[in-house]
Amino acid sequence: MRMASEVTTAEGLAKGGVLRGKLTDVSLPEVLTFLKVSSKTGVLSMVQVGVRKSLFFLDGRVVFAASSLTQDRLGEVLLRGSKISADEYLRISQRIRGGQRLGKALVETGVLSPKDLWWGIEQQVKEIAWSLFSWDDGYFLFEENDRARQEKITLSLDVAALVIDGVRKLDGAGPLQGRFAPLDSILEPGSAESPVALEPYERHVLSLVNGERTVGEVCRESEIGEAETRKVLHAFIAISVLRSKGRKQAPLDREMGESEDYRSLVELYNEMYRYLFRHMSGEVGPIAEIILEKYLNDLKARPGSLFDKVRLNRDGAVDAVQVEKNTFVLPEGDRRHRVIESLNELLYAELLAVKRTLGAQHESQLIQVFRQMRGTT
Repeated sequence: MRMASEVTTAEGLAKGGVLRGKLTDVSLPEVLTFLKVSSKTGVLSMVQVGVRKSLFFLDGRVVFAASSLTQDRLGEVLLRGSKISADEYLRISQRIRGGQRLGKALVETGVLSPKDLWWGIEQQVKEIAWSLFSWDDGYFLFEENDRARQEKITLSLDVAALVIDGVRKLDGAGPLQGRFAPLDSILEPGSAESPVALEPYERHVLSLVNGERTVGEVCRESEIGEAETRKVLHAFIAISVLRSKGRKQAPLDREMGESEDYRSLVELYNEMYRYLFRHMSGEVGPIAEIILEKYLNDLKARPGSLFDKVRLNRDGAVDAVQVEKNTFVLPEGDRRHRVIESLNELLYAELLAVKRTLGAQHESQLIQVFRQMRGTT
């Protein structure tokens, strides 16, 4: 697991006008945003399993793109956009001589209008850029040069808009999950405005960010599910519409010794789960068990959840043995962090249940009790 002090950044990789690295270390949105903010001029080349794609930058904006794949050629884009027919594409392609460009030939023969040519080139550049967001590995290299100025037809595409549209097209439950902000990160509005019109569901998610809620809490309040909510947050964090204030301080502040086993760790949280259960049961009766079980089930539904096959005991505690068994699929060096993160998430979820059912005063009261239980203030 990469430690916080070892996190790779695009800025840290940039040396002498050259930026290079692996997508497993630095995300594409971060690379693109760095080139935008730095107003770079040059070519960003990306390679994955024999495929090479390039984005041409001029003063931090994307002006052109190229790809080694046939499907990314201008003619293929025009075909998919129904701007030309297959017969027209084949006929004009056969007439091209001496390095003449297809677009120019299509316009000169009256097959394509200048307006549709420019549409096709813009769509080609966007599709090449968008396709790069699905790459979860590969290598990138940015070299500062004037190649963008040598292109005869150039655009001026905003990087932030490309990032938003690129992330929109991804599956929130796919490989992108590895790039999501931690569930205990507190988000607040950032310094930038959205470069694109927001979809209604995006406005809904962004309205939940208030500088106090964590990512996990935003997900629980959201109506579009955790994966899609985190995808929206990821996109707008990448372009500084949102930013992180840091990690939420857990009610359990006591430093855990490395030698403590997982069952003992779970039992420390179980003290709080039991207390919360008793408090809530005293206020609403047996329905407390149903309410809290629902919040546990929401956590269990997450991919890789450490609460798989875990149920609340009659006293509100969780089965420490089952939680420990669920850690066996994790890398050894990541287990302790994941256990603490998961137990905190359940505690946050149950506190949210208290807040929604009984009110914020009850939630604050419980948090104070938990800090006293752990010997913190």
